[in-house]
Order: sequence, then structure tokens, then C-alpha cells
Amino acid sequence: MSAKLKKEALKLLQEKPMSLAELAEAMELKEKRAFRILRSLFEAKAITSLKAPDGVRKYRALTDEEKKASAAEAEEPEELDDDEEEDEE
Repeated sequence: MSAKLKKEALKLLQEKPMSLAELAEAMELKEKRAFRILRSLFEAKAITSLKAPDGVRKYRALTDEEKKASAAEAEEPEELDDDEEEDEE
């Protein structure tokens, strides 16, 4: 997938949240191609999704602060509860 297309999509999503159809139209791409770009950006933790009041799923770019918070959460080790270590009777 083209890095140029990912950058273009990310720039558009930084300006305002957009649905899949809106992004595809703005980039003059088929929805299938726009979906692949969104999936790639989502997996890279560069964007997030939300549901608009009308029920349509929209996507927006994460802020630098949100990216840092997400990275910090990923680095925290999971803690075991004391209850999980007890033997069942």
C-alpha cells in the first residue's frame, strides 16, 4: 500500500472525522481501497473510530497525546489478581 495514500488519508482525518464513504470520495478512491487504508492506519494506532449522532461510523486521526497514552498502555504489564492464583476446591 502506498505511503503517499496513507499520508493523504491521515491529513484528511486530521482536518475532520470522516466516514469510509466520505474518505473514499475525498481521495477519489473506491471504498474497498479506502477501507484498506483505514485498516492499515487503525492497526498502526494512527486513527480511531467513533459513531456519529446519526449512527454512521467515522474515523479521525489520533492526537500526539492520544498516541503517547496508547503506547504507555501497551507497555504496562498485566497484573494478576490474587484470586486467580487460588486453587479451586
